[in-house]
Amino acid sequence: MNPSPNDKGHDRTVLPVRIWERLAGNPITHVVMGVTVLLLDLVTGPYLWFPVFFIVPVSLAAWYCGARLGYSLAVLLPLGRLLIAVYVDTPGPVHFAVLNALVRVGVLILFAYLVSRIARQTKELRERVAGLVTMCAWSRTIEHEGRWLSFEEYLKLRFDVDVTHGISPEEARKSFSGINFDDVSGGGTRTSDGAEGGTGV
Repeated sequence: MNPSPNDKGHDRTVLPVRIWERLAGNPITHVVMGVTVLLLDLVTGPYLWFPVFFIVPVSLAAWYCGARLGYSLAVLLPLGRLLIAVYVDTPGPVHFAVLNALVRVGVLILFAYLVSRIARQTKELRERVAGLVTMCAWSRTIEHEGRWLSFEEYLKLRFDVDVTHGISPEEARKSFSGINFDDVSGGGTRTSDGAEGGTGV
């Protein structure tokens, strides 16, 4: 069966997303982004201010790789900018450059904390949603990856569980009201009028 044009378009859309997720999950990606921002700031001098873009690698690192990498970049990137300000830019009061670096560190750490917390909550929510199943209220079938399966098929496919069938005492009393299931003696059953029956139902 050949894929439909819609399937091909969907694959072309999903492929860049998968590539990005693979890159974003690698800490080196965010380190390279941070170093790139520092190099641009170094090349352009004091005329263009690139430190505002520190928030990009810090936030992406906190989202995809966790708070620890986000905190690390939140400290190292302003420190790199401080070195540029002291040794490359026009000489000025060092204490102002240090103060600016401390402000950047504080803001970026706060931002990394918030982003990592949202990422953690989002992951927990996805795990909870993944644990839910959709059951048809009429047929009692279960939706799984676009297919509607019986309850037995779903258990076998999802958990490799085989199902056998029996009858509960309550349903047995409803379906076989003439048999007293509470008074079983000698391998037989006793009907409600006192007559003894066989073991079969």
